Amino acid sequence: MQKIAPLLAQHHEGDLVRVSDFYTMIRRRGNGLIDVMDVLSMVGILLDDRPSVFGTWLKSTIDKLLDLIAGYVRRCAHVLREGGP
Repeated sequence: MQKIAPLLAQHHEGDLVRVSDFYTMIRRRGNGLIDVMDVLSMVGILLDDRPSVFGTWLKSTIDKLLDLIAGYVRRCAHVLREGGP
């Protein structure tokens, strides 16, 4: 419980707690990030605002391509991941 006490000290009803607000603190203390996220999720106040691993990888990969090809790959990846026509 001491892991999340500092997070909830300033919490107001209706607010969400962003992962980016506590990620560094939890990791620095060597505490379990997943445990904290699970508790906040169960309470219904977690907002996971971490960048998607796939999105980060895709951007770094596409940045290496020629502009004409990169646009096509970006559109295809978006449709495959998010759906579309």
